[in-house]
Amino acid sequence: MKKILTLAFAALTLLATACGKSNDENPSTPQNDAKKALIGTWRIEKIIINNIEMDRTECEKKSYFVFTENTFSVYNFSDRKCDNPEKTEGTYSISNDILILVSKEKTLDTTFSILENKLIMNRTGKNEFGESRTIKQILIKQ
Repeated sequence: MKKILTLAFAALTLLATACGKSNDENPSTPQNDAKKALIGTWRIEKIIINNIEMDRTECEKKSYFVFTENTFSVYNFSDRKCDNPEKTEGTYSISNDILILVSKEKTLDTTFSILENKLIMNRTGKNEFGESRTIKQILIKQ
């Protein structure tokens, strides 16, 4: 009788632990998968405005983005600041294929896609003269 009770108790214990709560706090969703793929350092490879690739100086080619779990930083190098980049920081969120970057200065919505080690961001906006333009940035994961 003790053997039967012991076996029954062991079977119930195994059953109870097998049906327990999952330890996965972040289930796989398109947003979570995109966020995981986005985290890291991305060097700007190309900037294309209105289908024309912009020439960039060697200093400008050093510019990059850094994404963490909830924040982003952009390090923009220019000929005037080749050794000390201008830094922009903020938070971001993802909604479907839209990357929403929020900093003190502004909010920027851009469509994005990640394919292997390339991040492609596209947005439409207006230049300083109010003219419409499309901007495409291609970044490489470092």
